[in-house]
Amino acid sequence: MRRAVVLTTFLLLALALPAAYAPTASATNLANAGYIANFEGNVVGWWHTNSGETIVVNDSGGISAFYWSGNQVTNTWSDDINMTVNCGAYDAAQNRLALCTNTGVQVYSSDLQTHLYTISTTEPVDAVSWDGDRDLWVGRRTARRAME
Repeated sequence: MRRAVVLTTFLLLALALPAAYAPTASATNLANAGYIANFEGNVVGWWHTNSGETIVVNDSGGISAFYWSGNQVTNTWSDDINMTVNCGAYDAAQNRLALCTNTGVQVYSSDLQTHLYTISTTEPVDAVSWDGDRDLWVGRRTARRAME
């Protein structure tokens, strides 16, 4: 009986002590990292390429590729598909970016910095993913299934 009381007390203290001495932080205590870049619209995705660029896509279809070095940001290329973008997926093996839209999927090459092809659908696309065989899987909003 005494053993159970000791173990229970130890367990309660082990759970309570870290909470009692937890460090607190507020916005005034945090350091300001400064301003480096501003993106227009809501950012849908952010992917890193093999060449060291960062590709940022916003919800209205703006695509921008940046090279970050310290506090310097250089815009290396950009494009605009003029469509609402729902999500995206990047395949580092092929350097391809697939963007979900309300009319299908737009696929871009980060190497060539251009649009490669379009997959048209009759309904909005909510999900895309590249598999290990470098095939693109597309999830449509109302179909509740994926297509390759």
